Amino acid sequence: MKTKKTYHTISDHTRKINEETHYWTYTKMSKYIAYAKVLFVPTLVFFKVYFFQLRLLKGWEGYYEAKSKAFQQFLNYSKYIEWLKINYDKQERK
Repeated sequence: MKTKKTYHTISDHTRKINEETHYWTYTKMSKYIAYAKVLFVPTLVFFKVYFFQLRLLKGWEGYYEAKSKAFQQFLNYSKYIEWLKINYDKQERK
């Protein structure tokens, strides 16, 4: 049976989120789609987790869980956009 690891501080949980976000997940996506997704997907993830998965019944803990999942999606797309800009700059220099 797999046990769920709990984090005692918010900084530990934030560190875990940063480690789990990867830009290469979206390497086939155009930059315009990535810009649109960085604006809309985190909001949709928050509403999905908070309202549809009924995390609002957990109070502050449920709110933080929904907010952190939305932030994780935001980081994923932001890191991908940053990676695109770095690669675009490298191609311009050649």
